[in-house]
Amino acid sequence: MGPSTGRFGVGTQRLASPPIRGRAGDLAVIGALLTALAQGRGGVLVIEGPPGIGKSRLLTEVMALADKSGVRTLFGEAFEYQQTVPFFSLSMATLGADVKSGG
Repeated sequence: MGPSTGRFGVGTQRLASPPIRGRAGDLAVIGALLTALAQGRGGVLVIEGPPGIGKSRLLTEVMALADKSGVRTLFGEAFEYQQTVPFFSLSMATLGADVKSGG
């Protein structure tokens, strides 16, 4: 079990994330990718799997690690009924991007 680096919201309250379990290897790879990104090298990270496997929890950790590395993140989500709209989650993530950056 690793330490909690992320935070998650419950209503309007931000709470520390519970410790993440069984993801040390994944977090090492992600940490290396974030380091490379912070140094100006690009890349792609795909997190996929069946429901309930911990993708959202892992993404919470990724976003917290990125924040600590000075890497800006965006978050978007979509539900099954929205799958017919191309790039729905990407468009939702970018809608408030300028507002969050102060631009």
